[in-house]
Amino acid sequence: MTHAAGTVIVLGTGLAGLRTAETLRTQDYEGRVILVGEAKHLPYEHPALSEELLAGKRSAEQVMLRKPEFFEQEQIELVPDRRVEQLDAERCLALLDDGRELGWDALVIADALALSEELDRDS
Repeated sequence: MTHAAGTVIVLGTGLAGLRTAETLRTQDYEGRVILVGEAKHLPYEHPALSEELLAGKRSAEQVMLRKPEFFEQEQIELVPDRRVEQLDAERCLALLDDGRELGWDALVIADALALSEELDRDS
């Protein structure tokens, strides 16, 4: 089964965001999938980074959850090193810290810190 095309923005480039994007593709979602996050690099295993990379037991490439080719092959757009400054739910827009606006048909917040900060702003 294929799903109607549209844009899904996933806020968070950690494991939850990556799994969301992967699931969209494995479920035959054909629309645009954009992962946005503050990290400057590809999604990585957090425990492995802190325990194994820093101890010299694994390389940086070995702690990455997916190689760069995966994102290209699956047509998952990465927007690294960017923070969402504002969400406009009425217009379905995410305003990034570099001034860009990204429109969405669906928004997934897969970053607990981002969600917490957004809720704090609304209260």
